[in-house]
Amino acid sequence: AWAWFDGIKFIGKAIKTLWQRKLTVEVLDGVAIGAALLQKDYPTAGAVMYLLGIGDILEEWTHRKSVLNLAQSMSLNVDKVWVLVDDIEVSKPVNEVVAGDQIIIRQGEVIPLDGVVIDGVVLV
Repeated sequence: AWAWFDGIKFIGKAIKTLWQRKLTVEVLDGVAIGAALLQKDYPTAGAVMYLLGIGDILEEWTHRKSVLNLAQSMSLNVDKVWVLVDDIEVSKPVNEVVAGDQIIIRQGEVIPLDGVVIDGVVLV
């Protein structure tokens, strides 16, 4: 009985998709489950629905992970900068840089802090 109850959702999606004159994977899912149910092959119908459920869970997890990874890669991940101290370049944590420090930014590097260009040219 539960196979019919769960299977109706998939069959309904298939019919709705066909009604819109589309041929998508939902139609294939609905036909596979519907055929198994009509042949009273409930284990097969249940297995197909189970695998489709796992596929949905994996798709959602992959999407969330991709969005998180993209956000992390786009975020500013600079821990240290080069600061000019007595004409010597010294590595210093970003959170220890204070107003008035002269930081050195080279071509291709991320500009981690706001400031004024003292020497050279900057194209952002």
